[in-house]
Amino acid sequence: MKEDCWEALVDMWCDAAWQARHVEKGNDRAKMTGPAHVQGSRNLIALKQHMEAKVGRPVHILEAWKEGHKGKDGAEFCSESAEEKWGTFKKVFQEVHGQEAEPTSKPLDPELLIIAGQGNGHGRHLLCNEAIATSSHRKLHEIRASSTSSTPSIRSRPTAASHEIARLKDLMAQRAVEEEQRRKAEEESREKERAYTNNRLKMLEDQLQGSEKK
Repeated sequence: MKEDCWEALVDMWCDAAWQARHVEKGNDRAKMTGPAHVQGSRNLIALKQHMEAKVGRPVHILEAWKEGHKGKDGAEFCSESAEEKWGTFKKVFQEVHGQEAEPTSKPLDPELLIIAGQGNGHGRHLLCNEAIATSSHRKLHEIRASSTSSTPSIRSRPTAASHEIARLKDLMAQRAVEEEQRRKAEEESREKERAYTNNRLKMLEDQLQGSEKK
């Protein structure tokens, strides 16, 4: 590497703004529940071509995306983030094409990705970013301006923070259920103990009365 290139990299790494962003992205990665993808060094287009050569038929770009985000041991997705992105896009697609329609049944519509992902944040679409030219579709504000009550609503893009919030809410809900179960179990235990004590007292009173009669 040339010395001036190395010095430029060192300057960038020492920059306070770069370091802050580096820490922020590291924290986001730490919150991820799985890998970003499992397609290795191939980009999406190369993965699609590889799959087509292997199966001997055209492969839908979304089929390639799902293959690149497939989980281990038969799991459909490698992470909660990938599963949520697919689910969000599928809901938007089915709002347009019917509840039984599968996203791979029609060519990929970039505008549905814009709707499902609240635009292309940081220059990236919700899915299949490498396969979509920005010039091939309207921008978010143009889609929003022409939307009607019959068009799909624009979704908020899932983020690492939203996943963490959802995880904490699920955890709190689970703890609430466990706390309610514990409370009920303790109440049942106290009720059984109370009934046992009352029965024991009644038995002793009956024995005492019997002894007095004698």
